[in-house]
Amino acid sequence: MSSPSFHRVETVSQPRPDEFKPPPECPVFEPSWEEFRDPYAFINKIRPIAEKTGICKVRPPPDWQPPFACDVDKLHFVPRIQRLNELEAQTRVKLNFLDKIAKFWDLQGCSLKIPHVERKILDLYKLYKLVADEGGFEIVCQDRRWTKIALQMGYSPGKAIGSHLRGHYERMLYPYTLFQSGANLLAPDLASKLMGLEADPELEQCVQKPVPPEESVDTKELKLQEQAQRLPAPVPDTCPSARRAKRMKCEITCVKTEPGEAGDNKPNLRRRMGSFVAKPEPEKEIPIVVKQEPLEIKEPIIEAEKSKARYKKMIPLVTPNPVDLVVCLVCANGGDEDRLLLCDGCDDSYHTYCLIPPLHDVPRGDWRCPKCLAQECSKPHEAFGFEQAARDYSLRAFGQMADAFKSDYFNMPVHMVPTELVEKEFWRLVGAIEEDVTVEYGADIASKEFGSGFPIPNGKFKVSPPDEKYLKCGWNLNNLAMMNPSVLTHVTADICGMTLPWLYVGMCFSSFCWHIEDHWSYSINYLHWGEPKTWYGAPGFAAEQLESVMKKLAPELFESQPDLLHQLVTIMNPNTLMAHGVPIYRTNQCAGEFVITFPRAPQRLQPRL
Repeated sequence: MSSPSFHRVETVSQPRPDEFKPPPECPVFEPSWEEFRDPYAFINKIRPIAEKTGICKVRPPPDWQPPFACDVDKLHFVPRIQRLNELEAQTRVKLNFLDKIAKFWDLQGCSLKIPHVERKILDLYKLYKLVADEGGFEIVCQDRRWTKIALQMGYSPGKAIGSHLRGHYERMLYPYTLFQSGANLLAPDLASKLMGLEADPELEQCVQKPVPPEESVDTKELKLQEQAQRLPAPVPDTCPSARRAKRMKCEITCVKTEPGEAGDNKPNLRRRMGSFVAKPEPEKEIPIVVKQEPLEIKEPIIEAEKSKARYKKMIPLVTPNPVDLVVCLVCANGGDEDRLLLCDGCDDSYHTYCLIPPLHDVPRGDWRCPKCLAQECSKPHEAFGFEQAARDYSLRAFGQMADAFKSDYFNMPVHMVPTELVEKEFWRLVGAIEEDVTVEYGADIASKEFGSGFPIPNGKFKVSPPDEKYLKCGWNLNNLAMMNPSVLTHVTADICGMTLPWLYVGMCFSSFCWHIEDHWSYSINYLHWGEPKTWYGAPGFAAEQLESVMKKLAPELFESQPDLLHQLVTIMNPNTLMAHGVPIYRTNQCAGEFVITFPRAPQRLQPRL
């Protein structure tokens, strides 16, 4: 894994209408030494207040400063990779949609370049949804609603934006909507109708069939084998199949494709956003004269020898069907072969103008027919999850990488970057489809091997005599879960995250996604050292409301992954949740402070090292 990627930002910027507005602060408690002595009694005391927000912060007495009981060089872990704009639910829906559009065009020999309108990248997903809500492309055109669409997308009136949106929709999205409706597929009875054309005397006028001079039986057999395998033969350019093969070869060499792009089942739109869309020059239609005279054809002995070398197993002798080679499956005509496309998936043939919608130009690169296109695009989307980084970090090395990333990103020393700036920039990035920022996050590190940061008796980390009081302290998270009156005292097994604490190592912009604790339990988190960590939480009574809002705003994600919120891979902007009536609260946890969440309280945190 390479170093996290980023785009440098300026620290001084004008307020934007969609700029993130921090939610209200959660309660903060500062117990006295007497209150702090018994953690369960104190948590029970503050519960009536803290349960209303679902989250609270606890500042220990100033003199309570436990040592960090981990070796920063021996503690090793492999972090997760987080691409920020894939974390946010609504942004991920847009990216998935754009991936489908990109795949749709990739399979037809075209690349997708998203245009800018009014100096902003066009939100194709929003345009697609708004037109669908208005009844579809035809109705919007008929009723002249494009100005309304432009206003709904936030563009200023009176600048002919509607006509631009119509052009972009018609060129990039309308073919996809026809494909989604199945309008681009052949009628079921058309294939059987075409099968009967082989015996039709008029078919001879559509297919140019060279009549070779008399040859020996061995030469004829070799020719039939070549045609059955559809290998290129040294025939004159007047043969339609040869002319098509020559044209396709020329077209493919004109396009520089990225690895895995052409015909890929999962095109990566994030790396294709700025790619150049190569538009071929319009080809001149060349009239084809159908001749019945014999054509002089050279003996294909050399090609037959190549065929034997390339194919270990020869295909049985089959008389080639000229209909499959040169006849358009829509119009049943083999003429105008310069506009006759050969599918790279199944070798079916179609005229560019017989497709729905018709293609104005011959595509460059690989092209798939409507049938193959439907098969490829109907494949289910893979479940979303985090990848593991390739590099194993020590805690010290990870801290150095994180500091360098943050300093370079904001162009200032790490300790001078305001927390408010980091928070606003994070929510801007997770909502930006055109910016791909990648960070790393060390999550769920087993504390039994390297320690939790708190000292334990007879542990690897030697505690000085003044710090021995922390070994048995109730706020030491190695002890808290197994103290009376915790129900976990009845659990004899070591369960990471329940009876044993997890260890987490974050960096700027890394995130732990929205979730509810297992079994609706409490959670408690202590920040040993590093930059402040931002938390967001909701009260337990709002848990179902939060989940329903996320399902309402991103239904596509939950259709493919009904248990999405249990996967800990999805967030949603607190401002969006608050706009739909979900109460959200926040806090900045500094080093040396605890954050407690209460039963069934949804939470997410944004760690920063």
